[in-house]
Amino acid sequence: MAGLTISDENIELFNKVKIEKYYSYVLFGLNPDNSTLEFQGSGDRSYNFDSIASELPKADVAFVICDLEYETDENPPRKTSKIILISWCPTLAPIRRKFALNSAENQLKMSFTGIQKDFKLTEYEEVSFAAIRRELLKS
Repeated sequence: MAGLTISDENIELFNKVKIEKYYSYVLFGLNPDNSTLEFQGSGDRSYNFDSIASELPKADVAFVICDLEYETDENPPRKTSKIILISWCPTLAPIRRKFALNSAENQLKMSFTGIQKDFKLTEYEEVSFAAIRRELLKS
């Protein structure tokens, strides 16, 4: 793969999550020849994070950019949020798509400045609010 094309529209969608707080998350996929990042869906600010798993493809790769709001374990708990990147790479995805996802990930992180934590997930059970929050609290 020579390089992933990330359009101005993709950057605008990212900014609607990070800066404008218009979306809670955006879902991107790769086009068939793995050269372009394509918008596949989004969720508004009232969206339930645990429902994101149902939108991920069973046999293809995807990226999710999410502004995840959660409470800390401090006493008293404090509300906070982090911009996270989920690289979705299910075991059923074709090997070429898996390689393309790995190649695209660094370029995506450079283009979408402000990603605070990234996750490489392969199973639907891993895409849960509780599991992600637990990992965020460790860091």
